[in-house]
Amino acid sequence: MLGGIGMPECIILLVILMIVVVPIYLAAVAASASRRAKAATNATATYATPSTIAVAAGWLPDPTGEHSLRYWDGRAWTTHVHDGEDGS
Repeated sequence: MLGGIGMPECIILLVILMIVVVPIYLAAVAASASRRAKAATNATATYATPSTIAVAAGWLPDPTGEHSLRYWDGRAWTTHVHDGEDGS
């Protein structure tokens, strides 16, 4: 006897546990895994596109507004600027 519960009662409780509680638990685990997989699929599809667009190197309007043009080397702005003077 375990704390006032005899062997037949323990077996009955074990059977109830296996018939009722375990399937409910397994269904909840499966549903949770399905939701996680769906969320991961949606996240991958949502963020699959690149967030930046490559711009070819060249003279472009100065983003600081201090000069007419500034040279973009394809990755970053340089210190080379142009203010519309032809230098002649």
